[in-house]
Amino acid sequence: NLPFPAASFDTVLCFEGIQFMPDRARALAGFLRVLKPSGRLIGTIWGPLRENAGYQAIADGLAHFVSPDAARFPPFALSDPDVIGNLLADAGFTRISVEPRTITRPAPSATAFIDWVASGAPT
Repeated sequence: NLPFPAASFDTVLCFEGIQFMPDRARALAGFLRVLKPSGRLIGTIWGPLRENAGYQAIADGLAHFVSPDAARFPPFALSDPDVIGNLLADAGFTRISVEPRTITRPAPSATAFIDWVASGAPT
């Protein structure tokens, strides 16, 4: 429940958040409600796990040594552009553009990557 009047904002930003929301449709409807008629939602969502070699390696290890459930990473839970577009359309958004982009962030070592993942993620 966004504590703002309807049509309050020109832009709503949601960076790496919507995939974690338990009721995505409700969240998107809330974003739309607070946007002015000419407003826009700008957001980022992680792409498919298979396209992220570091996380994929961790997921494979967890699936093998722990369980398939342990290998599910919430940041990758919403990565299909068609699903994202449909969620936006169902919430009432129009002029929808879902544009996949690749960002590469190198890690100095596998150990540094694991430390980075472990320090910043509940998984």
